[in-house]
Amino acid sequence: MRALLFDTDGTDGERRWAIACGCILELLPVVRWRELPDAPRWMRGVFERQRSLHPLIDLSIRLGGPPISPRLGSRIVLVRLAPERTDGGLGGILLGGVLGIETIDWSGAGGHAGVACALDSPFGPIVPHHGTTVQLLHPERLLVGDDRMRLFPEPVWESAAPAAG
Repeated sequence: MRALLFDTDGTDGERRWAIACGCILELLPVVRWRELPDAPRWMRGVFERQRSLHPLIDLSIRLGGPPISPRLGSRIVLVRLAPERTDGGLGGILLGGVLGIETIDWSGAGGHAGVACALDSPFGPIVPHHGTTVQLLHPERLLVGDDRMRLFPEPVWESAAPAAG
């Protein structure tokens, strides 16, 4: 499988992550974002792409690490965080440093299926790769339950017509 390899801030270089290229809609440079009051720490805010605002998740914080300090190799990967939605549930994931695209055999020798805490775990298999390990991340499973509803609430539309009375 072709996958985008990346790291997050605070890693020791021994752990890398990957997202399947088929899950990636667009790879963007780091753009300005607007922070949102009362948002969870891992949600950096919203950013604009083609006249639409999308949530921006700091993957390092979401994985229990320090916030990403954008640098030259940092990118935002646009993915479907809530693919069941009619609007696609698009969102951005802030990556510490993109390392490249490679073909990885996730079922290869020496690999591990990963530890699934739930059926919808965002963490996939882990494999040895060029002297380190790489773990597959499923972006569509990154947000569940209240976190998913917080970022992608059902739209609430108020009628423009006056109430009958």
